[in-house]
Amino acid sequence: ELEKIRAAYRRERQEVVALFNQGLRHGDTKRWPEAIAAFRDCLALDAYHSKAWYALGMAHYSQNRGNCEAEYVPYTRCIALDPKHAMAHHNLGEMLRAVRRDYDGAEAHYRKSIEVDPKQTYARWNLSIILEDSKSRKTTSPAPSGSWRRSFASAGFGVLATARTASRPSDAS
Repeated sequence: ELEKIRAAYRRERQEVVALFNQGLRHGDTKRWPEAIAAFRDCLALDAYHSKAWYALGMAHYSQNRGNCEAEYVPYTRCIALDPKHAMAHHNLGEMLRAVRRDYDGAEAHYRKSIEVDPKQTYARWNLSIILEDSKSRKTTSPAPSGSWRRSFASAGFGVLATARTASRPSDAS
């Protein structure tokens, strides 16, 4: 009986890995609805898979060609499971800034991203923009938008960043 339970557990773990990898493959070919479905199926079997939560947030971002409300839950769940996931903090900060216009929340997540990984160039860059714009935001318009994205596969599944200028900061900081 115990061996049957172990075998069932191994099959389920294999299915979780297969679904996660399927989601990544769909992301590589920019088939975002299929990637999202695969990550959701993976999470239905293992709700504690922090990398799948992160990848789901990235897939929503990519499908929508920019930040969207659908990223909120995946990034917050990823952070709840892995509080030291620097990119999840950064990407949640981006979503809060761009979609919800929650500049204080964005600033807090940029700072946490930098605290977890001091080499987070994009978090440093976006934090500087938020701080610079906080003065003008008090009297004029909301924070700027415009974005560039590194590949979904880089840094473990993707990086997003937003900048006011056409140039991006150096990756060596």
